[in-house]
Amino acid sequence: MSVVLAYGKPGAIPPVEERFEADRWDNIVREWGVVYACEWFGYAPESPMVEFITRQLMERSGLPA
Repeated sequence: MSVVLAYGKPGAIPPVEERFEADRWDNIVREWGVVYACEWFGYAPESPMVEFITRQLMERSGLPA
């Protein structure tokens, strides 16, 4: 879960160019932080979903996941 600790905070994952509506949504999650956004939807920070989303957004931002 170290990926979540390192990249789950607000602004930790750089935004991408918004070419689609989904990119806009993803950038909002990056801005707010994956942990906060997932907690909003009822997922605990230790949830596998939080790690999955963190890795997905990292990959889309060009970071090694």
